[in-house]
Amino acid sequence: MAGNGDARGRAAVQAVWLEGRLQGLRDMIDGAFTVVEALETPRGDPAAINRKIRALINLARAVAAVEAAARRIMTAAARAPESPEDEMNDGDRPDPETVERYKAELLDRLERHRAIVEAKRVAEDARDRGGMEAALQG
Repeated sequence: MAGNGDARGRAAVQAVWLEGRLQGLRDMIDGAFTVVEALETPRGDPAAINRKIRALINLARAVAAVEAAARRIMTAAARAPESPEDEMNDGDRPDPETVERYKAELLDRLERHRAIVEAKRVAEDARDRGGMEAALQG
């Protein structure tokens, strides 16, 4: 029985930790939405309108993914019955170094993805303007 209690305790700790990470992702999505919302889309500029639409679609997908993960976590946490053994697992938390390592890795991935998106945007702008030379000159 102790093994089941340990597993439930770990699941509860992971749920708390993941909920904090999910909230961070929600905050990032909110920030990205604010940026996309502020983008100007001149009338008659289909490329700018298309970029904004694609950004909104990607944000909608991100919201759906984060909320699906949140539902899975809450469902898993609800299935784990409370037991006296759960209270004994208070020290079963990830160490701060591991958390910081994961955070740095996630931020690195986010930066790489942002760079890819920016490179694609520049390439699309260049294509719309008539080539890379025109993009680099102006």
